[in-house]
This record gives sequence, structure tokens and C-alpha cells, in this order.
Amino acid sequence: MQTLPRTGLTGPGAGDSPGRGLGRHSAGRSGGPGGGHGGISGERLRRWAASGAASTFVVVAGVTAFVIGQLRPDLLFNQNMDVGGDNAAHVVAVYYFIHHLLPHGQLSGWDPQWFGGFPLYVFYFPFPAVITAALSGFFSFAVAFKLVSVLGTVLMPIAAWAFGSLAGFRRPVPALMAVAMLPFLFNSSYTIDGGNITSTMAGEFSFSLSVAIGLVFLGVYARSLRTGRLRWLAAFLFALTLLSHVVPALFCAGVAILLTAAASDRRSGALRFAARMQAKPPMRGLGAARRWVRNRLPQPLHVLASVGLTGALLAAFWLLPFAGSLHYSASMGYGRVTGFQPNFLPNSAEVTIQALAVIGLLIGLVNRDRLAIVLGVVAAADLLAFFYLPSGLVYNARWLPFWFLATALLAAYAVGEFGRAVLGARGRRLDWGAIVTPLVGGLATVAVVALFVGVLPGFHLPVSSQNETPGWIAFNYEGYQAKPGWNQFTQLTSMMERVAKVHGCGRLDYEYSSNTTNYYGSTLWPMS
Repeated sequence: MQTLPRTGLTGPGAGDSPGRGLGRHSAGRSGGPGGGHGGISGERLRRWAASGAASTFVVVAGVTAFVIGQLRPDLLFNQNMDVGGDNAAHVVAVYYFIHHLLPHGQLSGWDPQWFGGFPLYVFYFPFPAVITAALSGFFSFAVAFKLVSVLGTVLMPIAAWAFGSLAGFRRPVPALMAVAMLPFLFNSSYTIDGGNITSTMAGEFSFSLSVAIGLVFLGVYARSLRTGRLRWLAAFLFALTLLSHVVPALFCAGVAILLTAAASDRRSGALRFAARMQAKPPMRGLGAARRWVRNRLPQPLHVLASVGLTGALLAAFWLLPFAGSLHYSASMGYGRVTGFQPNFLPNSAEVTIQALAVIGLLIGLVNRDRLAIVLGVVAAADLLAFFYLPSGLVYNARWLPFWFLATALLAAYAVGEFGRAVLGARGRRLDWGAIVTPLVGGLATVAVVALFVGVLPGFHLPVSSQNETPGWIAFNYEGYQAKPGWNQFTQLTSMMERVAKVHGCGRLDYEYSSNTTNYYGSTLWPMS
């Protein structure tokens, strides 16, 4: 496998790699920021800007700042408790985790509060609760919980850029992948399946965080396939993806297998084994077994095995009890979601994204770009999973977010490659920083946002009243205390505390009633 030379701050995939396979990448330029000796000079800053890193930073930071602005920081940092959808119940689960499990060194355990007791964080994912516990040392619990609930959303543009850059896509594709997270995040055609903001507001913040971490994992994994390095980091990120949500982890595992197949070393394992054994002194015991495995397996398969097994072992403290207890679980009884057009092409703007994705796939096929082809296969696999996989513990609509994710990334690839062709960059290095300065990069971010708001029919970012996402954000983060039923809620809680002091703690049962959502903030309010 060809090793990618260091390229300073320009990142992997920044040069003129033809992108035809995971093993062909640019050597970049010598020197660059951080090269040589001494402090930062004006010349180094100019070289940094010309390298494209400056404009890439402006674009990615601009998109991230836009997302943060729409998430209402004024409400995130007030002291009201998050509400809305399942978040109304998640708050008490995380609170119990912090105050009753962590002090005893436990990441999962028995929670007596609901249903006569249930195993807390045995069937659900502990990592977001761990982050909330860490932030609770600096913020109030209410603020810490809300910050973690938006963490995956905020990281999504950065994670998409990291995936594109680490995987080896040519500039400006990684920055455009960050921009492509806008239609993904603000897609409100589904509201519970995960990844987009409305699903996060409904309680799927663990899913969003897992997707963001998973994108970085896939980028690091692709780099490990190319260079043989950073396998430890890929394994660690895969473990965090698993501990955040198992469904995105399954998706990432599938994509990693596809990346491995795309990078397969087709040389004979036996011939390589014989050659290496002749070149090295004989070993015995475990060392000989490890060398035998390393030399018999093609390098990509060795990377897959080492990263997958290590990541699973790092998460085994939670993964094994989860798998061993699945026979106690039951299906939620969700019916299958059906229909291609309403789910995969929910509005005319998504048709535009999917059309760009098809163009991106065609460009990838023409260029024999294995990374782009893998994204195309991923999109097709998500479609097939939606229609044909059995709907049991994972119901079929859970695969829908990955369709929008893969097609958004492919659309960014199409726009980036088309831009390179228009600028006459095919076959030679594109000095993107010289074409798009940091100032123009910022203006380009604004222009892209304006394009999605005003040009593409049917797609509406929060500045439009036709997108329900900002309403969901405000409803959640205004909190329990801003709802009409707050006084009644506190009176009920006080009554229960008084009764408990006399008669001991009993069990609370309640009837599901949809008309309590606007009054208390959620149908699950009694679980708090």
C-alpha cells in the first residue's frame, strides 16, 4: 500500500490525486505551515492561505457557526430542563446515572424509578450520559444535558469534512461535504429515525452523536487502509460509535467492509508469507502466530480485523451484557414503513440532492474513484435494507437516514469535481486557496446557504417558516418550566414527595394521552 506523505496543514487528499483507488493519493507540497524553523511569518501565513486550508477552515467554521446559531444558544444556556419527545424521560435517566450509578463506579445498573425497576444503560447507550456527567462539573445539569443533546448535530459538518479529508477526497470536496450536512440536518421529512435535527429533538441525540463519531471513524479507517497507521485511533472511534448508538455502528461496520473490499490487495497471501518469512528470523509461540496471521491476510483484511476486533473489545464491557440480555427484550411493534417516493424523495429539493448524487456516482465511475463508488453502493444498500431487511429490533425506517447521508456526501462530490473541471483543474493541481481566499470562502458559505433557502423549491432552512425544525428547537429548549402545565407538574411532584415520606415510595402509573404534549412538554412527562 502506498504511504501518504505528510502535507503540513493541508490535510490528506489535498493535492491532485486522481482518486482512483484507496491507494493513490497526492504527495502534497514540501514545507508548508509548520515547516522549517522559527515563528509564524507573513510568508508562512500566505503559504497557508494559498494551500487552501484557510478557505476550507472558513467554510467549515461558517457552516458550523450557522448550525450553532439555529440551535438557539440563548436557550441552551438557560437553566430550564430539556423537554420534547423522549427527551422528557431521558433527563431523569441521565440524572439517575450521574447520582446513583457513577458514584459506585457503574456505567449500567438497576434503576427502580420506572415500571417497578428496569436495567438502566443495559439496552441503551452510555457514552452520551458519560459526557453529560463530565460537563456537569462545569455547568448545571440542565445545561450539560442540553449541550450533549446537540453535540452530534454541531459536530456533523466538522465530521463530514474530516471524513472527506482523511479518506482522501480532493479539495474542495471535503469542505463541500461539510456544507452538504445542511440539507441532511434540516431535512424535516422524518422526525424520529435519527440524524436530522427533528429526530434529535424527539430524543435521538445518541443516534446523532454516533453518526458524527462514525463519520470520523470511517475517515480514519480509510486512512489506515491507505497507510497502515492510526489503526488504534480507528478502533477507539469505532468503540465510541458503538457506545453511542448501535444502529450507526452497524452502518459504519458495513461501510468499513466496503472500503476494505475497495482496497483489497489481490496479491497472493501465500507468496507474501513465504517472502517475508525468508526475510525475517523464525519466531515461536504467540509472536509466530501473529506474524502468520499478518502475512497470510492481505493488508486491508488485516486492518479490518485488527480495528474491528479491538474496537469491539474496547466496548465489550457494555456490548457483551447487551448481547447476552437481548432475549429479555421485545420488539417495539413498529410496522414497516413503505413507499419509495414519500420516504426517499420527500420534496423537490431532495430530488435535487439525489440528482446531484447520481451525477457524483457517474463521475466516480468515469474516474474509477473507489471512494465515490463506495458511497454509491452504500446508498443502494440503504435502499435495499429499507425494503427487504426484516423489521424486528431494528425497524426498516432506521436505515432511511443513511440514504440521505450517503447521497448528500455524493452530491458534494459531484459539485466539487464539477467545479474542478470547470476551473480546468483536471490533470493538474488545483490551488484552491489561490482561487477562493478566506474572504471569498466566507461569501461562498453565505451563497450556498442562500441557494438552499431561495433557489431549491421545497427545501427550507430555519429562516423559512415552512421548515418546522426551528419550532421544535424552541419548544425543547424553552424547557419544562416554560410550559403551561409546569405549576401543576410541580404540585404533583410535591404531593408525591409528601406521600412518600409517610408511606414510602410507591409506583407511578399513568395513561398515555397525546393532549399532554403542549401542556407539559411531552406525553412522557410523568416519567420525569
